[in-house]
Amino acid sequence: MTRRGSSWGGYWGSWNADILLGGRTLAEYSDSTSGTLYFDHPNALGSEQQWTDGAGNGGQEVLFYPWGQLWGTTTGGNTFQIYASIFLFDPETDGYQTPSRYYVTRHGRWLTPDPGGVNVVHLDDPQTWNMYAYVRNNPTTFTDPTGLDLWLSGCGKDTATCHNNYVGTYNDKGKFVPSTIQSDAEGNFKGHTVTFDTSGIRIDSKYQGVFASGTDATVVNGSGLLTGFRGTFTTNCLGTCAAGGEISALPGHSFSELLPHLAGPDQSLDKLSGHPGQQYRGGNVYGPDLHVSYVAGDKQQGVHFDWRYPFGSASGLTQHSRDYMLYDYRSKVLGMTADPDYTEVGP
Repeated sequence: MTRRGSSWGGYWGSWNADILLGGRTLAEYSDSTSGTLYFDHPNALGSEQQWTDGAGNGGQEVLFYPWGQLWGTTTGGNTFQIYASIFLFDPETDGYQTPSRYYVTRHGRWLTPDPGGVNVVHLDDPQTWNMYAYVRNNPTTFTDPTGLDLWLSGCGKDTATCHNNYVGTYNDKGKFVPSTIQSDAEGNFKGHTVTFDTSGIRIDSKYQGVFASGTDATVVNGSGLLTGFRGTFTTNCLGTCAAGGEISALPGHSFSELLPHLAGPDQSLDKLSGHPGQQYRGGNVYGPDLHVSYVAGDKQQGVHFDWRYPFGSASGLTQHSRDYMLYDYRSKVLGMTADPDYTEVGP
């Protein structure tokens, strides 16, 4: 839990302190009303709906249009409203300042393009073509409180919000901190669409997901050939894979319907891989590639995403050989048991 002070005009006074929990406003302290603490009651997007005091007495009520313009408020003159988990409202422009860029509600657009540049554009996804668009033109479902989508690899060259191809921000000590998102037990990511297929974990059809070192297990549901399967990811293989863990078939599905569509089993050097069972791969020569280690009869099968399919090109085999040797070095020579810093995770 953190406390953030503000010199802005607030709901009931000229100075406020906002109390945050999990990145969202839990309560606000106002010094102009005898030190009253007010509690926020947001909707599913994180937009303010009502404030109450400690006794539950109703205060300000707020309603927004889908793109963030104020529909109405019971108190009027609201100068510090919260829309879609974005805190810094500017009453002079009816806009919001995020850590990365400025959002104007009347236009439903960012004032500047996505800092990720062309690296976040996918030809097969027209909603990514407009880099000024807010949350893929779907503001009733998604949020973007940072000005970027979260937990992403693929932002390109270093900027104020991108380092080593990872999206994040710099803290007050100048250290870059990659952004992360976390699923619930059913694989739901609040405000984001996250799935995995034979080509890796996809975030909002825009970024590749990479398991964040030192975090809890992340549950992701499959799509495409992996529809009906669920992955539980717990590692990035000491920095040598995008994500690794286990995969299981949901009720009504089985591995017998998946495996015939994968490359394998045990092609080429996979016979010497040391992984248990038979080895099946997705065959993606351009990026992260599914690798399932199948042991007949097991409900949970080992899975990880190599940085590239190793048997489709000389460069792919070189990449995989490098990762294989690096994993051995980090685990056996250095004795590493925990995944490394983000600067050491990647191809």
